[in-house]
Amino acid sequence: MQSLSKIIFCTLFVSLLQGCAVGLLTAHPQMLPPVSNPTISSKEPENHGYTMDEAKISSCSQLESTWGKPDETEANGSYSILKYKYGFVWTGVNLFIGPIIPIPLIIPVGRKSVDVTCKDNKIISTTDRDTHVTLYGCYYVLLDARCR
Repeated sequence: MQSLSKIIFCTLFVSLLQGCAVGLLTAHPQMLPPVSNPTISSKEPENHGYTMDEAKISSCSQLESTWGKPDETEANGSYSILKYKYGFVWTGVNLFIGPIIPIPLIIPVGRKSVDVTCKDNKIISTTDRDTHVTLYGCYYVLLDARCR
């Protein structure tokens, strides 16, 4: 029985490592640092980026007319924060065994968002909440693997 389990283990181990990638992907929510005096594009929040398209948004009223009503609005003295939410923020791990066997253990834990800070109808800064993804992995090539 012990030799059978050793044969099964060696067969699986060698077949998984014979030219196949093994990796681990981790995902967790991340608040990106605020961007002062941003150049905001006219694209929707989920595609906004800070790209150089022709239509630039410079005022909060222009932002609301282009992106629509914010999901949340906060007032803090003379400042106001417009929160636009979209998509999901994920957390967890995803194990890859070989090139086609993923084992996902990832769940949504919130919404992606763009927080736009305004003062006197001028956009002062933006802060993004997004998913940060890191991939760890290695690649093995066994030319002559023998289990005995």
